[in-house]
Amino acid sequence: MRFAILVPMLALSGCVVPEDPAGTSHGLPSLAAVQDNPRLALMDHVLAEYFASDISSRPTVCASATADGTQTALAPDDESALMARYNLLAPLARCSWTDAGWQDTRTDQPAIVFNLHEFDCATDAQCSGFASYTSGQAASMSTKYTMRFDGTRWRFESDPRVLMEER
Repeated sequence: MRFAILVPMLALSGCVVPEDPAGTSHGLPSLAAVQDNPRLALMDHVLAEYFASDISSRPTVCASATADGTQTALAPDDESALMARYNLLAPLARCSWTDAGWQDTRTDQPAIVFNLHEFDCATDAQCSGFASYTSGQAASMSTKYTMRFDGTRWRFESDPRVLMEER
């Protein structure tokens, strides 16, 4: 009888997901609850999706934003808030563009950089922007995000597309 109980328990234990897998938000609340920083909420959302994926060997990860055609680091407080949530996230200063693409300056290994661009808010409760990433020299398609604040948190809708379709 013990064997009959033990087998189903062992089978179920294989389905348990760790509460805080490597690279995740360490149980900190989502930044989507902060209405006055929608750009940070969107980057948190994008990174949460990436770190929730089942990629086994991740490169160094950095985050950036593009405004007026220039890709720059996030505001220092925003970068710190994200790095507190995602232990595999490095400051953009650690990722450098080389002939081979984005690279971790400490390890000389490839890096992936997530970028927010074309970000705009029509009101204090309705924003939109695009997110993409570059890994090595390969760039992803941009994903358009529309966001609305429902009184308690930002809600996100995504639509993957080629950026030129939007212009």
